[in-house]
Amino acid sequence: MGGGAPLPADTRARLADALLQYADRLFVLVAEEDGQAVGHALCVEGFSSFKAAGTCNLHDLSVAPRARGQGVGRRLLAAAEAEAARRGLCRVTLEVRPDNETGRALYASAGFEPAALGGQAYLMMEKPLTG
Repeated sequence: MGGGAPLPADTRARLADALLQYADRLFVLVAEEDGQAVGHALCVEGFSSFKAAGTCNLHDLSVAPRARGQGVGRRLLAAAEAEAARRGLCRVTLEVRPDNETGRALYASAGFEPAALGGQAYLMMEKPLTG
């Protein structure tokens, strides 16, 4: 669902080094089956001024096609929540595309709700700073 296309080759080539630059703010969980990666959760620590506490953004959650429907995503989600709690973070946030029905169903079944403040749902916005 991450745009429907593989990462460009130049992004793949830079990814490991770029992740290392943010290692103090990231944690990554990898699900394995028979020694092969079948899923991952990439979490980014942030901060909530409303709670005066750290937060966890579940930035990426993926499951290999061959492992889908076997609970891998649910276990990764639970592991990310447990690690965030262990780190003393106050909440887990995530983004999900409106057309990702499978993801939305998983997140809702795990207790996630649309983010809102004062009864108003949040609208995600972005502004690219680099090409």
